[in-house]
Order: sequence, then C-alpha cells, then structure tokens
Amino acid sequence: MEEIIKILLALFVVIYISIVFVGRTFIVWRKTKVFPITYGKTDSAHDFAGRVFKILVILSIVSPLFYIISGELYQNLISIKVFENISLKLFGLFLAYASMLWTIIAQSQMDASWRIGIDLNHKTEFVHKGLFRFSRHPIYLGVMATPLSIFFILPNVLNLIIFLMTFLTIMIQARLEEEYLAKIYGEQYLLYSKSTPRWF
Repeated sequence: MEEIIKILLALFVVIYISIVFVGRTFIVWRKTKVFPITYGKTDSAHDFAGRVFKILVILSIVSPLFYIISGELYQNLISIKVFENISLKLFGLFLAYASMLWTIIAQSQMDASWRIGIDLNHKTEFVHKGLFRFSRHPIYLGVMATPLSIFFILPNVLNLIIFLMTFLTIMIQARLEEEYLAKIYGEQYLLYSKSTPRWF
C-alpha cells in the first residue's frame, strides 16, 4: 500500500504543478499577453504575502520528495504519530485530488481574469458565476485544502507548519483582494460580497 501511496502522491505533485501553476499561467499569458503572477519586490503587505507564499510552495514539495526518494530523509521531518494511519492517508489522497480538480475548475471559470495576486495595471472581468456563486474565493479554498491533504498523507511537523502558514497567508491575501475589488467594482462587488460567503 505504501508504494501505491508514493506513486499517487508523486503523480499528484507533478499534475498539480504542471496544471494549476505552470499550465494556467501559460494559458492566461497566451490569451492576454499579460503575465498573471503579479507579486512584486516592494515592502507592501501584498508583496510580502507573495514572498511568503512562494516559500511555502517550495517547502510543500520537500516532504513528498523526501518521502518518495528516501525513508531516512523523510524521518528527519519528525512524524506526528497520532495522525499516522492508513485511513487518514487515503482520505488525504482523496482530498488532494478533489481539491486539485476544484481549483482547476475555478481557475477555468476565471478564464483570462485569473491572477496570482492583485493586478493593479489591468482591470479584469468581474467573475461571479460557477463556483464563484457559492464562494468568493473558491481557488483559495482549494489551495488551502491542498497542504491539509498533504499533512493527512504525511503527518509531520514541516507539513503542519506549511498548512498553518498557508492558511494564515491566504486569509490575509483574500482580505487584501476584497478591499481592492470593492474599490474597482464598487456597489457591484459589495452586493456580491453580501450574498456570497467568503469561503463556503
């Protein structure tokens, strides 16, 4: 069973990076000629959150990589034994693939409006259909579920920290984006935010 989990986890990591980040970035750039990753190098809260998020993305690959490559390497990440059971690992795999599918659907519904961060230079279409009828931030919801699923599969101290930091960073980022969208779309966004929950 452990070998199957390793294969499914490796497949998940490759598909997730290829489609959710690289693939979607290329699709939006090809359609708009605008690079959709908007974080800069200033000292603003937005750009700081972006730097933290980039570090978390890189760190989130470490634990699966160690697990797949070498048991000895993985042992260095300090397992949390109370969460170590096959049922949680299988649930984590299900959650990982489900959250990835959810994220891909939400990204496709945003189409050319999809960005990572706040795009101050290009006004995008206001998206409020599909999954956005039920959640103001369905992509972030999927992104938050991903490190949680990895923690269930590989319950260790590093993955717990990654999940908690991802949760905190996205909570901040979502509020920054809401402030920006309220300024750009005004009453239209305020009405939307009153009728649609932030998460679910």
